[in-house]
Amino acid sequence: MRGVKRIDFKTYAESLGAEVDLMEVFKKLGYFEDEIFRDVVVNHPLTTLKFDYGLIRYGEDRYGMVACLGDLKEDELRKVEGICKLVGAKYGILTDLKGMIVVGEDGAFLEGIPNRDELRIELGLVDAHALAMSYDDFESVSDVDFIVENSRYVYSDMDEDRVIIFLPNRKLIEWLKERGVKFEFLDEREAGRVVDKFIL
Repeated sequence: MRGVKRIDFKTYAESLGAEVDLMEVFKKLGYFEDEIFRDVVVNHPLTTLKFDYGLIRYGEDRYGMVACLGDLKEDELRKVEGICKLVGAKYGILTDLKGMIVVGEDGAFLEGIPNRDELRIELGLVDAHALAMSYDDFESVSDVDFIVENSRYVYSDMDEDRVIIFLPNRKLIEWLKERGVKFEFLDEREAGRVVDKFIL
């Protein structure tokens, strides 16, 4: 299949400390049980859609991520991508619980399943409090002015050898992802801990 990135599901689940079970993997990635819908049926104007899991419902028949159990074949993957388009999903997962394929709405293949915070930010359900990246990753960015213009504050955290970007907007987050810059989201508690360093 067209440059597909196949992930060994057992290895991936174990890396998260989860059993070889999709529901357990979702929970380890921060999804709450009431955000994980099973055996979903959507009566779309064009067709009736059925899929195994829908994560984070954000409107009438709209899901942030779709997961389907099935063979890792081209036609099954196309079906998952089609469902994603019709329900507004940012990501689709196809797995037979031995292997797994995760595809984004842009058709790019991922190396894992986005966690709850990442998906909620992409859906516009919550803003990122802050994101952190290593100095090397920060220095690899060609346009530092763009980072400054699309965030509230940039802080050099020398204690942890990283740069913290406070209140980045979605434009900046997408821009960093497009350039392959590695970063992690900080939740409100983590961001607050960093703020304490420079105001106390």
